[in-house]
Amino acid sequence: LSALAAINISMSSSSSNWWIVFLTLALVIVGGIQCRVYYKQWKIMRETVDHARESSEKGLRAYIGVIPNDSAEAKSTGASEVSHFPKSCTIFIKNSGQTPAYKVVIYLQCMRVHGVDALWPENIQFSVQDIMRPTNTSNRGSSLTLGAGQVSESTHLLPDVEGATMDEVFNAFQKKEATIFMYGVISYEDIYQKARFTKFCNVSRQFSNSGLTFITYDRHNDAD
Repeated sequence: LSALAAINISMSSSSSNWWIVFLTLALVIVGGIQCRVYYKQWKIMRETVDHARESSEKGLRAYIGVIPNDSAEAKSTGASEVSHFPKSCTIFIKNSGQTPAYKVVIYLQCMRVHGVDALWPENIQFSVQDIMRPTNTSNRGSSLTLGAGQVSESTHLLPDVEGATMDEVFNAFQKKEATIFMYGVISYEDIYQKARFTKFCNVSRQFSNSGLTFITYDRHNDAD
């Protein structure tokens, strides 16, 4: 009898141990499921918060753009009359955002393309990094702060192009042998201390009773 009792106790103990194992395993599975659910909920909440923050930043941040020479706004500020000089040009920029833009700097480049009313060469990339490279300081304007809705006027000497002075380029333009592209980058920081960039590109045109006139080109005019 004692032997049978011992066997029954051992079987009962073994059965209890298996139930404990099963219960522990079930708790681990349930805990894993809960952790997965909590993680998904946290991820959704974070994405919602990030989206709300991005929407808020987009609505409040600064937006710097170049006022086109042929626009009504340019005519009211005189911008349509400032691009007739052989060696210099005046660029009007505006902050269309809701908050100030800081450390606003204009980087200006010029390129000569053979022919009248020529197009931007397909083999030439518009590179923000090349335009803003540290070794090219002659094309860099001074830094300024531009408040919401403010317009700034910035006059620049047209930089020489590779292999020719601006006088030579201008003479070729007058002889209808060349087209000049004036292009560049505006760098600035918004109130969130994020670096922003605006690309602009103008092309030379020759009108009656006027000298070198730049108008907005149909490419390379965009902002981040």
